[in-house]
Amino acid sequence: MKTTELQASAGPRIERLPSGKVLAGITAVLGFAFFFEAVDSGTINYFLPVFAGEFNLRFEALGALGTMSNVGVLLGTLLSGIIADRFGRKSVIIGAVIIWGVAGVWQALVGSLEWLIVVRIAIGLGIGLQLPATITLLAELVPSRLRARYLISMLALFPLGMSAAGLICYLLIPVIGWRGVSVLESVPALTAILIWKFVPESPVWLEAKGRHKDADIVMTMLERKIETSTGLSLPQVDRLPVFEPGLPEAFASTTRTEKVPLQRMFSKEHWRTTLMLTLQWPAMLLAMYGLQTWFSMVFVQQGISIQNSIGYSTIMTLGGVFGAFLVPWLLKKYGRKPVAILTALLTFVVALAYGSLLGSVVFMVIFGMLFNLFAYALGQVSNTYTSELWPTSLRSTGVGYANSIGRLGAIAGPILLGFLMSGFGVQAAVFFAGSMYAITAITIWVLGRETQGTVFTAD
Repeated sequence: MKTTELQASAGPRIERLPSGKVLAGITAVLGFAFFFEAVDSGTINYFLPVFAGEFNLRFEALGALGTMSNVGVLLGTLLSGIIADRFGRKSVIIGAVIIWGVAGVWQALVGSLEWLIVVRIAIGLGIGLQLPATITLLAELVPSRLRARYLISMLALFPLGMSAAGLICYLLIPVIGWRGVSVLESVPALTAILIWKFVPESPVWLEAKGRHKDADIVMTMLERKIETSTGLSLPQVDRLPVFEPGLPEAFASTTRTEKVPLQRMFSKEHWRTTLMLTLQWPAMLLAMYGLQTWFSMVFVQQGISIQNSIGYSTIMTLGGVFGAFLVPWLLKKYGRKPVAILTALLTFVVALAYGSLLGSVVFMVIFGMLFNLFAYALGQVSNTYTSELWPTSLRSTGVGYANSIGRLGAIAGPILLGFLMSGFGVQAAVFFAGSMYAITAITIWVLGRETQGTVFTAD
């Protein structure tokens, strides 16, 4: 049987890669952009108290404004997975970073509430495009035994970015105003250049598209960099034949990938996964974004100044960073599904405690930190878990679907909690949000399956 060349499958070649400077460097570049995406996303929570005075807005209107970026994220995540599965992960990430960077400058120039809403949607669009593609690309570049560690290291930068957003707003809004902060936060969009130069396309995706030669080039480059960095030779792997174009149909599947319709997510093979994510992600993000949007305003309602409210909320957000040190160990020892259930239940309990202790600033900060610790830990576990539930041909689409369907909850959360606060009080709103985590835990327990050790291949 005639072949053009011999190439090894990308999956087994990735599985033998060691941890070190090369993979850490790729993670750092992607994480740098991810961090500043979080900063850009997080500032709206700290801008809201300022907007309340500048635009004379009530709870309901502030909730609607706070959720506008999630409308854009919904659109972005819907498009991201489909585009990334068709045209590649890297190009989507670069385009997304440029979009939220330009939109941030645009935000500083708006002169009305209506245009501010449009800009927040545009910022969300960039964030939504970036998130699934970044998670998918990194997941496909590292071996399964290291996947949780690297993904969670990157995902941990999100709460750190949210905390940085609070610190930036706390220090700079009194000096340069929210418009100046908007411009400052757009500068890191220049990381698009670093991604273009230093981050490779996913060789697993290239192979799945039938681009075996390109996949081999990427893998060879990674292997040479790692061998140069470590001074060690990587073990050999079996090499597979790549057939010439134009051969009989029996061999055509080795050189190209057929189109994968979105309906495949609802097939007999994947319907349980799709149903689980459809229930889990909206409930999880409704509670998370709903509460985080209102943390600063809850302090203001307690008679605390806007600047101090931002400071307290920033301290609370730091709790999310600590989860990054705990989650990799838990995932390695107990697996994805049990840890997802555990973190959901812990977030549920802490949310109820936070709602029961309103009025005490000290306890609000302590339990707010614990809430962010477990809520972000659940988010980190869920992103790792979701990326492992799908075959390569559906992975970015599946991750994008989970994030986009989740954004329905993120959109509803600030608005719904705003209405609950106005009609029934802050405590009722917090208890309702906490109940969403109980629903999340039950959903994963009933419909989830374990994925630890999953090796990504060109299916």
